Amino acid sequence: MYGKRLVKRVGSLVIAAVIMASAFAVLPMSNEKAEAALMDTTPLVITEIMYNPAGDDAGREWIELYNMGDTELNLTGWTIKDAANNTFATLDVILGPYSYMVVNGSELNNGDETIYIYDATDTEVLNVSYSDIAAEGYSIELGEDDAWHVGPEGGTPGMPNEAMTPPETTYSIAEEQMPWGWYVTNVTVTLNATDDTGVKETKYRIDGGDWNAYTEPFVISEPGSHLVEYYSIDVWGVEEEVKNFTVNIANTSSNLAVTPTEINWNETATVWVNNSQGEVSLYAPREDTPRMGPETRAIIRWLNVHFDVSGDWWVVDLFDGNANAAKIVVHPLSLDVNATPDETDFQKNKYVDIQGTVTLNGEAATQAKVKLIKPDGSEEIKDVDASGNFLFTLYLSPTEDGAGEYNITAFIGNETYPDAFGYDVVMINPIEPNITLVSNNAVGGFDIGTVQFEITDPADGLALLTNNYNISIYKGDELYAWYTPTEHGGPINFAISGKFLNLTSGMWEAGDYVINVSVDITGDGSWEYVGETSYTVEAAPPVNLKIKSPADKKINVMDLANNTQVIQVQIFGENMTTYGTPEALGIGENNENVTERIKVEGDVLYSPPKAAYEYWKDGIWNITVFPTIGNGKIYINVTWPDKGEAGEVIDVVEGGYITVEPTVIVVDNTYTVNVTVKTKDQNPVTLVDAIQLYYEDPAYYEGTGWSLITEKTNEYSATGVFTFENFTADRAAINIVVAVKFRAPGETYAYARIISNPAHDLNVSLSPDAVLAGELTKFTVNITRNGVPYTETFEYYILNETELQKLHEGTLELPTPVYVGNKANDTFNFIETEPGTYYVYVRTQDKKHDNMENEPSFTVSKASVSVEPSLLVKNVDINVTLEFTVTWNGEPVTG
Repeated sequence: MYGKRLVKRVGSLVIAAVIMASAFAVLPMSNEKAEAALMDTTPLVITEIMYNPAGDDAGREWIELYNMGDTELNLTGWTIKDAANNTFATLDVILGPYSYMVVNGSELNNGDETIYIYDATDTEVLNVSYSDIAAEGYSIELGEDDAWHVGPEGGTPGMPNEAMTPPETTYSIAEEQMPWGWYVTNVTVTLNATDDTGVKETKYRIDGGDWNAYTEPFVISEPGSHLVEYYSIDVWGVEEEVKNFTVNIANTSSNLAVTPTEINWNETATVWVNNSQGEVSLYAPREDTPRMGPETRAIIRWLNVHFDVSGDWWVVDLFDGNANAAKIVVHPLSLDVNATPDETDFQKNKYVDIQGTVTLNGEAATQAKVKLIKPDGSEEIKDVDASGNFLFTLYLSPTEDGAGEYNITAFIGNETYPDAFGYDVVMINPIEPNITLVSNNAVGGFDIGTVQFEITDPADGLALLTNNYNISIYKGDELYAWYTPTEHGGPINFAISGKFLNLTSGMWEAGDYVINVSVDITGDGSWEYVGETSYTVEAAPPVNLKIKSPADKKINVMDLANNTQVIQVQIFGENMTTYGTPEALGIGENNENVTERIKVEGDVLYSPPKAAYEYWKDGIWNITVFPTIGNGKIYINVTWPDKGEAGEVIDVVEGGYITVEPTVIVVDNTYTVNVTVKTKDQNPVTLVDAIQLYYEDPAYYEGTGWSLITEKTNEYSATGVFTFENFTADRAAINIVVAVKFRAPGETYAYARIISNPAHDLNVSLSPDAVLAGELTKFTVNITRNGVPYTETFEYYILNETELQKLHEGTLELPTPVYVGNKANDTFNFIETEPGTYYVYVRTQDKKHDNMENEPSFTVSKASVSVEPSLLVKNVDINVTLEFTVTWNGEPVTG
């Protein structure tokens, strides 16, 4: 398609603005705005026209076409016509991606003209108009400014236009280059190319090697001097001139030996250098002039080197355009900073002196500076005096200093790269405000009543809730409601009037509460007042299901990144304070059976499994859903044991409508997949922006960073049915999400699901088929596929009849395997205490093969006990021996 700067979209067409041009021929260098229209699915562009060649025009006029797409374009049977419907040319060619072709013909006007291109079905694909702006023998070329330009004499047929400008590529290096001109680490190079229309590719090479396509930053790690060359090509094929830069990387792993390798700041030492090969110099950190050298000897000694800057010093050996380097680490020293007081409480209009000493090795650090960092991030720097002392004065007040941590940092030398440093902290602690419960007539279960508090400064009794505050209310250990000057949440309404805080609610919930008040009167981000008190809302006594979000019970089908949506429901019992908690609904640990208690069905990708449910509080459940079609419904039905049922409906308003066939496939098999696309009102959609197939991994409620399998973009179908031929899924036991985007007229989305199943081609024989309850049994299995033993990594699951039914229905969340093996003939041990029939489901670890619908079974039964004699007579049968016999399956049981 045309580049972004060349066109604008209107419905399914791309239209460029029209500028009126003279009907008379003009001299070269004139230009006019191009007028063009093309179907949204066609990457074909008319880039150059020779409508008035020198001499006789017959058969010598030509039109240049360009395939701007990244796939070949079959133009067989396509025709080019003029405004009078005269055929300029009939095409019989396959135009490669990013390729030009020149078509010769006649009939073009030397004045105003419109050229039309039709596909093999005689459907108009594009049209373009021009006026006579070029002299005889000159072509007109499409430029990146969306205008026709007069080309050179004879034109540029089959190649990029002179009116096109090349891309511009720049480079950057992430690592720091030493002031002396070399890098001492690997170098990461990033290339950034820009173009008026678009960049097709960027290439680079190192030291005259092969050209590489640039896809991501690349690393140069080899020591030495490297020449990096690079250039870019835009989507029109216009190439930038090759640029270059040099990267010098020193070898830090050579035989260059330096002593010492580390030392403390401000010490003096003799530096020895061995195994040098060229000119050797010593550089201090951040300096480009050497402290010592350059010298040229195999062994070098520098006496009394004063290491007066902390950081990495480098000994650099330059030879034959290369560099070896070895560093000497100069460690900063520790300053002892002692500041008082350690802590004090906040109080309005109070002075606090922060004073102390800075010493180095027990002596006053007279070279040091001291920086005070306040809680709001502001700073103050002072010199220490001759005795190493310092003093900062705070004034605690609403307009100056407040509570929080005050950091006192001392340093010698550069503040960013200190030669010596140390720190201490002083805490100004918050104090408790006065929080007094004035009145409380709130009634649990209803929306009547108010809880009122008075909140004041303990010293002067003035109101505190004026600017910066946070009010949090807890029920038990759970945050229940909160309020700040900019936001609030929870089921409590907050209103501040002077000293008073008034709480109301749409429904008071009975229980004990704690209100926490924090106030920042200085605005520095730290609390000067922090306190809490408790209150109680007395209980009072309806059964329903309430949709809390969306409050209007309406949602839309969104784009893939935003279509995972959370609906929030609230479940009540017989009164408004009896909530549908997991315990009340009889929901087991880890949300077991939650989908039986709270069912979500309808126009969603599939009914959410237990992992998509999250209990919050007060009968409120967050359920993550993935709506699929517009004009749809999502049904929520709650079953509360011994109480009854309740239901609600959420409308899915905006969105498209799609169906897909088949809906179930088998892994590694080939299918024709048909996707039928309609509007939400069931009208066929013939033009889609994209149809994409993804593996749903992870599950939608865990994120939608899915792997794209295949896609069709800018696709047209007269029937609204879009086909993927020869589609094969290479993963099993996974959903394939079909995502469609089209315009109706705004961006519209719809989704459907294909289930990729394993091949049910494993045959599993099992023995024994009867076991004793409670006895550890050794099972022997034999696994074949297509009649022959099959070896793979297998997962074994033992399921009861209910679980087997759910497995076949596709609703079972498999537990942890009872055994994992990798043999065709294998054994495993298992114990079951409950009688019944059990089934062995086996699948390969890659989930591609299993024995579903062919699961072998075994029965679990208990032993029986008989006694002789079985009847005794009271006071007659005395001293009788009773003989008990324990049998199972007719055989005695011992043990």
